Amino acid sequence: VFQEALQPVTFMLALDASGSMKRSAERAQDAAREFIDAMRPEDQVGLMMFASKAESIHAPTDKRDATRTAIDNYVADGGTALYDALYDSLAQLSKLRDQRRVVVVVTDGVDENAASNGPGSLRTWDEVLDKLQQTEATVYAVGIGSRVERDRLRLLAERSGGAAYFPPDVTTLASDYHKILDELRRRYVLGYQSTNRKRDGQWRTVEIRPRQRDIEIRSRGGYYAPLQ
Repeated sequence: VFQEALQPVTFMLALDASGSMKRSAERAQDAAREFIDAMRPEDQVGLMMFASKAESIHAPTDKRDATRTAIDNYVADGGTALYDALYDSLAQLSKLRDQRRVVVVVTDGVDENAASNGPGSLRTWDEVLDKLQQTEATVYAVGIGSRVERDRLRLLAERSGGAAYFPPDVTTLASDYHKILDELRRRYVLGYQSTNRKRDGQWRTVEIRPRQRDIEIRSRGGYYAPLQ
């Protein structure tokens, strides 16, 4: 099987609402609204906001009113529970089946509490990676400014077949959102029947090599075999 990925997308949008976003709040709100409006009507979106704790605003839905209201009420204050937000977003999507699942996380900081003297999350980085491996979701990360965990955000994107963007400030956030949507509309589904019949739940690595050297292919890199 080789065909365009035409299925609707289910998004979890995780927005950083920590104190460091105060100066950028208005632009961040405008960009988020534009992102929501640019989605296809059949796409669904859930919203997570994180500061000193991660808060699930609502589960994925094709109704936009609750999302717009939450963005209008966005207030930046507190620490940065980034790992909790990532873990909880993936957990929300893991409940879904037969859908294209995408986490879009926007942050301008590292995982830390409001006093900047300890972690901001209850979940650890390793727990986030484990959840990513268990969930067939693609992660797009937007790290704003210089004080972000670039290597970790980039790793999430690479392992899930997504992408990471690192704009210097929030002024280009809207264009980064559009890059994500444009890329998702250029996705393909590749399917094959494996000769390995073992139902052992193990990870199977799949390497896709383009014939042309100037083509970049991004994928999850494999899949888990069924258990039964």
